[in-house]
This record gives sequence, structure tokens and C-alpha cells, in this order.
Amino acid sequence: HADAHIGVTVVERFVSEQTLLISAGDEVIPLRTHKIGDAHVSNCLLVAATALAMGIDLPTIVRGLEAVESIPLRMERIECGQEFAVFLDTADTPDRSASCLKTLRQVRQGRVICLANADLVGSSDMRPLVGRVLEKHADVGLITTSGASDAPLHAAHDVLDGYQRPAKAHVIPDREQAIAWAIEHAQPGDCVLIAGCHDTRQNSNGETETQVVRGLLRQETAGDIEELILRIHEA
Repeated sequence: HADAHIGVTVVERFVSEQTLLISAGDEVIPLRTHKIGDAHVSNCLLVAATALAMGIDLPTIVRGLEAVESIPLRMERIECGQEFAVFLDTADTPDRSASCLKTLRQVRQGRVICLANADLVGSSDMRPLVGRVLEKHADVGLITTSGASDAPLHAAHDVLDGYQRPAKAHVIPDREQAIAWAIEHAQPGDCVLIAGCHDTRQNSNGETETQVVRGLLRQETAGDIEELILRIHEA
């Protein structure tokens, strides 16, 4: 947003990609990246500035940035053929949660559904702020826990305290059940943000949260295909 030797202009944004124009001196090159959001735009600028200072030319920098398909748990898009978008992020602070939700509101066609991991938020003072962010930026807010704290239900209540209209929130303490609920209720064009992800933990089946999400999405997609086949036969 200011004059600089290296700059960027956002040309267009979609749920699966964004197109930028990166300029360095008199040279301007388009960049299409599969990672979305203003945070990634800033990261692209940082990479370009560092690489140019090292003597790498701008076309090579752009090709390198375009080769980055995703970064695990950093607005990581999970695609299993479903008709809605699903993103995983480690977001466990009010600022990070707000940033992710604002990114999705820029590209959504339907609703924004967000799961907040209450017991991973840093402190009890921060949890109501996460609730405030959920109420403001998400169309559907799910407050859930992962059992990471000694009092997960108390943590969920802290997040709920941030709502001006608590009845708007959905509290599903079991995180896997909350993820399943979000995927089941997501409609075509919706964006689902599963925040507070940490793949260092595994469930009783030895699955990470990313694996759980992929498994649920495959079940959802398989169900849609079976329903489509049934309709074809009925016709």
C-alpha cells in the first residue's frame, strides 16, 4: 500500500488460487499461486525481496513461488472432490483466526463455517476474543475442544463468553464430532475453516487430524456419488 522498489497488485482471488502482479523496478510479472490470503501475498513479497538481493532473477522467483502447492496447516486446502472448500490452519489466537476468516470471506460463494479449538487458545483472557471473532466473521461458529487442557468444557465456555448472542454459537465439545458435523452440513459454495489444528496429536485409531478430515470428506464424496447413481437409475 505504499511506494516501494518491489510491489504487488492483487488481480483476482478465488477459493483455490489468487493471481498477483509482482513488480521490481521496470519489470512486472504475473504470479498465480494456489495459496490464498493477504498473509501469503506479504510472504511472496518477502521471498521476492530476499531472492532479488541474492541475485536471482524475477522470472525464476515467480516460478519458484508458483511451485508451492500448499504449506501444511497454513490455510491448507483439502480437496477430495467435495463441492465446498475445506481449509486447515493452526490459528489459535484472535488475530490469526480473524485473518483466516477475512481471507475466506473474500472468496466465498456461500457461508463461512469455522471450528475454534477452545482449549488451544493461549489463555482464558484470549478465549472470549476468539468468540467475538467467530461471531463477527463466521456465518456458522463451532466451539470445540481437543482435550489439550485440564478443563476443556471451561475453555469452551470462555470462548462462548465472547458472543453477544450466545445462541448463535454451536458448542460440540468432541472435536471429531464437530468436524463431522461441519462437513455434513456444508453446502456447495461454502468454506469450512478448521482452526486450531495440530497434527502432532493422533486419535485412538492413530490418525492425525488431517487424515481424519480427508477420511470424512471421502465418505461425503462417496455418498454424493452413490446418490447421483441412484437418481440416474430412477430416471
